[in-house]
Amino acid sequence: MEGRDDATGLHVVFCLDANVPGRSEELSPVSSERHKRAIALHRTGDFTKALDLYNKELSRNPSGQLHYDRALTLWELGRGKEAIAGYDSAISLEPDLAAAHYNRATILQKLHHLPEALAGFDEALKLQGDLNLAWNNRAGVLKEMGRYQEALDSLDHVLVLRRDDRVLYNRGSMLFALERFEEAVADFEQALRINPKHPEALGMMASAALKSCDWGQVARLASRIRDELTAGVAVLPPLMLLNYCDDPLLQRKSSQINLALELDRAHITQPPAPLWQGQRYNHERIRIAYLSSDLREHPVGRNVVNVLEHHDRAHFEAIGIFTSRSDDSELFLRISNTFDQFHNVAALSDEEVAQLIRALEVDILVDLNGQTDGWRPGICRFRPAPIIATWLGYAGTTGADFIDYIIADAIVAPLKDQSFFSESISHLPSTFWPASTPPTLAEACRVECGLPSEGFVFACLNNPWKIGAAQFHVWMRLLKAVPGSVLWLRQGNGSTIHNLRMKANSLGVSAGRIIFAPPTETNAQHLTRLKLADLFLDTFPYNAHATAADALMVGLPIVTMKGASFASRVAASLLAAVGLSDLVTEDIHQYENLALALAKDPTRLKTVRERLGIARATAPLFNPVRFASDLEELYRNMLKNAYRKARDDRPN
Repeated sequence: MEGRDDATGLHVVFCLDANVPGRSEELSPVSSERHKRAIALHRTGDFTKALDLYNKELSRNPSGQLHYDRALTLWELGRGKEAIAGYDSAISLEPDLAAAHYNRATILQKLHHLPEALAGFDEALKLQGDLNLAWNNRAGVLKEMGRYQEALDSLDHVLVLRRDDRVLYNRGSMLFALERFEEAVADFEQALRINPKHPEALGMMASAALKSCDWGQVARLASRIRDELTAGVAVLPPLMLLNYCDDPLLQRKSSQINLALELDRAHITQPPAPLWQGQRYNHERIRIAYLSSDLREHPVGRNVVNVLEHHDRAHFEAIGIFTSRSDDSELFLRISNTFDQFHNVAALSDEEVAQLIRALEVDILVDLNGQTDGWRPGICRFRPAPIIATWLGYAGTTGADFIDYIIADAIVAPLKDQSFFSESISHLPSTFWPASTPPTLAEACRVECGLPSEGFVFACLNNPWKIGAAQFHVWMRLLKAVPGSVLWLRQGNGSTIHNLRMKANSLGVSAGRIIFAPPTETNAQHLTRLKLADLFLDTFPYNAHATAADALMVGLPIVTMKGASFASRVAASLLAAVGLSDLVTEDIHQYENLALALAKDPTRLKTVRERLGIARATAPLFNPVRFASDLEELYRNMLKNAYRKARDDRPN
């Protein structure tokens, strides 16, 4: 997904310091023999016996240090809320114990209670300003809250106290989030010099190279990434891998490796007992819950709202499970009001969210994130519903064997490709992309949008990091072959623009023929200006997704190249849904030849645009009522299969 003003979409891992460290040096020596035995049992991993001794000692001597040590054991036993209560008791008796404030805040952070966690770290730092663990984890909280500059400032405090690979990686991650990619690369490189086996630094450096269109760096890293992934090392976030290779098996392996890391971070190392155990609900309406961090001003939100508004409410109940912060946008309000129920669960733990979903007796849980920023696979891991499906957010497999279906179509995920997916492929009849009704848009002026009043406009308003060296070479040849033409690209940051202009000059094309489209205040403004282009040139292997749907919606034809993976077939799916499969090419030579032929033959291009104009009134891509009906039929079949399987698996 990459529509207007989209965030990175990349799930950036932040390296937290010790979840809850051991005994603090601030504590006085232990005098009780039973307390000493409990500490020894904790250190050997016998937490249950240690807790029993703590409880017995607590009835005799309720000291702050006893509450502190007991809370450590409760956390190890997975009893986070009780551990927090234990630290509360310790703090009530010893309010100046910085370690207790730190440990309490770290648990709150793990449980996604971010404002409380931030307050706890701040209190710890008031008491002990050189507590580098607190500065680091405080930055992690601020990162999760989207306060990247404050997170960076917090990490600068850590660097004064210690300079290791974890801190340098974290600082690079915040620079990355602030789109200061070259500075980020420098920190990642330092982290790798200290620890060549750092689990995320290489991948983030590779991601920063993509983001800044540093294709020399991309080429140097590509083979290393492939080799390490083949060996089972998670070196690149799955979303970024979609643009490094078109190998769906390698993409599946990447997703599986990353999923294991995500569950480990969520402390779900063993499969928990499923919350749904075969019960058949007898609701008058089928309950569909949509789980996402993107039910807001985001490409996922902008596209899924059309389906939500056309659900058959006589037979379906739609429930929103929102895992992020409200952005107070008009779209957020529109989405939240569309649901029959809307729950903001950002402050709840994975298990608490799963328990809520089970209590709501949800029939089908639909994950709209996949392997993107904000994904919380731990929620699904608790199996809170008869059916769990993934759809729309991530163009590929989640790698999760506890997600039953991936909602797709026969082009992006043909059944012969089942081995590339951990989920069962479930096809919608036309396209997996949610339909939108073409809006009525104002007229736009080329000059006001920074375009020449005359001449052919090639456009690619995808995120710049999707642009690769090979296709950029094609685009430069097209500019040379079509006099007076320009290339219209989405504006990136300063280093991205500089690198693209320098590359154009090196290929003999004036940098002035590349025009960068700045962000717009509204999506309607973006759609209005998109109409001004003559032909959309797609990227490969990561196609246009939301932007391709936008282009077709405003009547702009797309030339695409179809590959082997889901992400490289999305534009082909959208073009098929509007009857324009003749704009889908199989290799880069066909791609270049077709784009050039359309640019040099106004009559042929006009015919294509007329066909697209007719399709805008009739095609399934622009019929949300039909799309919602097709999706609901898919849901019915999924649910029948789930209850049939539960019945067959039930012991006699």
